[in-house]
Amino acid sequence: MSWLDGLVRTELVTSTKRPVPLTWHFSTKTALLPLLDDKGTSMNRKLSLNYLQYDESSSELYREEGSKRRKSRRRENDVRPLSKNDISNIRRSQVPQIIDTLWHLKARDMLPAVWFIFSRKGCDAAVQYLEDCRLLDECETSEVELALKRFRIQYPDAVRVSAVKGLRRGVAAHHAGCLPLWKSFIEELFQRGLVKVVFATETLAAGINMPARTAVISSLSKRGDSGRIQLSSNELFQMAGRAGRRGIDEKGHVVLVQTPYEGPEECCKVLFSGLQPLVSQFTASYGMVLNLVAGAKVTRRSTGLDEIKVTRAGRTLEEARKLIEQSFGNYVGSNVMLAAKEELARIEKEIETLTSEISEEAIARKSQKLLTQSAYQEIAELEEELRAEKRLRTELRRKMELERVSSLKPLLKEIGDGHLPFMSLHYTDSDGVQHLVAAVYLGKVDTLNTEKLKSMVWDNEAFALKTAVENFDLGDNGGEDVKPSYHVALGSDNSWYLFTEKWIRTVYRTGFPNDALTLADALPREIMAELLDKADMQWQKLAVSELGGLWCMEGSLETWSWSLNVPVLSSLSEDDEIYTSSVNDDGPY
Repeated sequence: MSWLDGLVRTELVTSTKRPVPLTWHFSTKTALLPLLDDKGTSMNRKLSLNYLQYDESSSELYREEGSKRRKSRRRENDVRPLSKNDISNIRRSQVPQIIDTLWHLKARDMLPAVWFIFSRKGCDAAVQYLEDCRLLDECETSEVELALKRFRIQYPDAVRVSAVKGLRRGVAAHHAGCLPLWKSFIEELFQRGLVKVVFATETLAAGINMPARTAVISSLSKRGDSGRIQLSSNELFQMAGRAGRRGIDEKGHVVLVQTPYEGPEECCKVLFSGLQPLVSQFTASYGMVLNLVAGAKVTRRSTGLDEIKVTRAGRTLEEARKLIEQSFGNYVGSNVMLAAKEELARIEKEIETLTSEISEEAIARKSQKLLTQSAYQEIAELEEELRAEKRLRTELRRKMELERVSSLKPLLKEIGDGHLPFMSLHYTDSDGVQHLVAAVYLGKVDTLNTEKLKSMVWDNEAFALKTAVENFDLGDNGGEDVKPSYHVALGSDNSWYLFTEKWIRTVYRTGFPNDALTLADALPREIMAELLDKADMQWQKLAVSELGGLWCMEGSLETWSWSLNVPVLSSLSEDDEIYTSSVNDDGPY
């Protein structure tokens, strides 16, 4: 039954045929491989984590300036089971730069391409990153120059100066931060084949006639108000639909890119999940109500008598109600959702019943009926002893964490004075997944020349440090020495991390020398602190504890080169470790 039944005669027509078939690819640091197998029913086995682990372990994990590295060769059948940290390290080592994926596209004649990046800042940064890459020949460059001159003459105030250099090379950005005239100009050049790559936000996925040979999707997740959220299958297919030009291309190409957060397994999971049902976005706004139900319209006529004529505009309440009932939103709400609400109510009632049966009081009552008085009393005493042991364990664990903070403070101060050491941070996210992040340590917030960051940490209540140090007698380690402080590091994923000593897992001897590259340059710590203070300070909370939180913020194009020099943790030698935490982060501290 259709929601249009009763309004017009309807018949259901379905079609799964696509005029230009799509081919799915996956981009890593070294290759552009098919995402699916030959049958198109499962993931390409060469993209599996075990295969990548075997490939990585068979290659040389050596850097010229580094210390001792490991080199191993194993048969694929002998590869050990992967831990979560192994998976994270493999994925980070396989993340390609934009230029890596772009040259694969060009070499395989897969341009022009629409490249989806889920932030305006990211689109602009990608264009700047490719400003020195020439994708146009001399003839095409001349056409772009001519088109730019004409556009300047017609709309001198609409020219986006920062994007002109990239446009001459065949790359451009398209997002809501551009003026409408400039976006129309980019669309025209793209349709003429004078722009080979457009970096766009997801709004380009619908409503604009800009088909391309290839659609590149930079990530399967994007930042939201509550952290990173994964794309739905509908959003993925909507963006993928940009690939393949009817009458021009025999097939279209969709390229998914390896990120630190998602690999080919997640891509296939979304790809094979199928399309989600259509959900109505219908809402009754104030404007719609006023349009549906208008009040009386009063007109005056200039006659001998002050005659007033009243005419009715709009609809009556009954007419408005019938019109709303014919909408798709009402159909979904009153029919489809009704069954779901009944099922939800049934499940909630069942959960309530089961919860009452397994509560401590219910179990105690049943035990008292089934057991003798002496047996029941013995069990009750054992349970009380267990609760006391748990309280003691929690107190000892807290004390151990405070002592760890006390031991880390002088160590960080000592190594921070000489160079910028490498370290690893560890935390468990809201889904229970453990993360280990490689980073270069910048310093304690209080000692850095970062006024914007200091002001935020001191003034924002969200960053307040509330500890229970006074509950413990730590002897000489008590007082200020044991209270946590905020520190800053730049991760290998080009993200800034703001953290307390609680989140430090390992500290290494190796790092960046804090020496000027040339005589006139500032020190690396000063340069990086300046880049940090230029940021927008849009920090995202990753984890929280009584000993302070762990926060993350995206880096910029200027910090990219610094983050590339932070090695993956598997390439760092255990001999370089000067501190390793034996405390995991599963508990509340």
